[in-house]
Amino acid sequence: MTYGKLVNGRLVPAPNPLPVRNGEVRDPSGYLYAAVGYKLVVETPAPDTAADPSALTPHWEEWDGQIVRVWL
Repeated sequence: MTYGKLVNGRLVPAPNPLPVRNGEVRDPSGYLYAAVGYKLVVETPAPDTAADPSALTPHWEEWDGQIVRVWL
């Protein structure tokens, strides 16, 4: 699973290892990422129902505590 934060509409991936007070944690759990403000990233495929799929532009939005790729 991928975790990250939205900063000015851009996805910033969570680091691995994750810096913590007394060092770093390699391969942190989703619980630890959430505790420091990172959210689960959900990558969605481009819809195949568009007249011209190459004209679609992806961007990121926060929905229900997750970061979701949305196509416009």
